[in-house]
Amino acid sequence: ERTRPNLKVQDGCNNRCSFCVIPYVRGRSRSLPFGEVISQVNHLVAAGYREVVISGINLGRWGRDLRPQLRFPALVRAILQHTGLERLRLSSIEPMDWSEELIGLAAESPRIAKHAHVPMQSGSDRILRRMHRKYRPWHYAQRLQKIRQAMPTAAIGADVMVGFPGESEADFEQT
Repeated sequence: ERTRPNLKVQDGCNNRCSFCVIPYVRGRSRSLPFGEVISQVNHLVAAGYREVVISGINLGRWGRDLRPQLRFPALVRAILQHTGLERLRLSSIEPMDWSEELIGLAAESPRIAKHAHVPMQSGSDRILRRMHRKYRPWHYAQRLQKIRQAMPTAAIGADVMVGFPGESEADFEQT
């Protein structure tokens, strides 16, 4: 009753973060096709699972490699519309992929777990640039504020790296 399977709907990554080997070992971003995701969620529901975690290496980029190109909120909406899943949990999603649409969808649906895991890596702009991350600290803080406004009781998680090469005490303190 307390088991929730992970359904990997996306693999690989097109980013080139300076610390990461994923693009070299997993390849470019690839999405599980829309119909296959719905079919697998329905299969898990039929097997008795009440909650499913959808996951991926860069989950928020799901669908961008498909033709026609799709966006992640469309997948979330489809899972809610075309399956009997009681609870959908979203795994880690990059800050730039927490769009207004996704935040609103997560806040409005009682079937989506009120949870946001948003990788931060560093609170230092200088270190984020050295990491080749695509967001700045102000952008990260803005996304968290929007998530918190929409879902005041949501659990929020983050990944943080410390000791990145060249990180100063001041960079650490900014984080």
